[in-house]
Amino acid sequence: RGHGYEGSVDLVKRRLRELRPRTERPAQRTGYRPAQVMQFDWAEMPTRPRIAGRERRVYALLATLPYSAAQTAHFSLEMTVESFLEGHVHAFEWLGGVPRECVYDNLRSAVARREGDEVRWAERFTHLRGHYAFHSTACTPATPREKGSVEGGVRYLKSGFWPLRRFGDLAELSAQYAEWRDGVANRRIHSTGRFPVAERLEAERDAAR
Repeated sequence: RGHGYEGSVDLVKRRLRELRPRTERPAQRTGYRPAQVMQFDWAEMPTRPRIAGRERRVYALLATLPYSAAQTAHFSLEMTVESFLEGHVHAFEWLGGVPRECVYDNLRSAVARREGDEVRWAERFTHLRGHYAFHSTACTPATPREKGSVEGGVRYLKSGFWPLRRFGDLAELSAQYAEWRDGVANRRIHSTGRFPVAERLEAERDAAR
């Protein structure tokens, strides 16, 4: 009031509460249907193997299916747009179809700009999305629970597949991963849901478009 404002203090307080960002975070989505969602994220492998005589960073574009907890990955030496798009092609080929929705953690390869809830998708990603006709969703910033499936998949990839891994090139790494993915990761009993991942993966493949 010392500044000449004669209105209600309570009204100002209510308006400030409305304008402040909400502190609570949305919970991870549950109740997925087969082939409803595929979550994507980049992961840098914990160690740097020697490839062609020099130590290199190795990255994986990981794709997980929340309904079945199945996963697949595409390895590369750089997190380029080309590797990102190629990883989608490989993931859809592995699934034998396309999910209805793909979810991302505001990856620069997918999201060109974001202002609040307004998302402008990257041009080359938009072309890929149009070609395969899936819906895309960018997670709310700083809310990892919105992509809990792929977060768990990254941890499993780093702890279950990567340790003591030896290979000469990316082709050999990809072959080793495919053997582990099909023989171990996607044939396990889910640790919390207690369901066979392979059985649910078959349902995902049947439902993919």
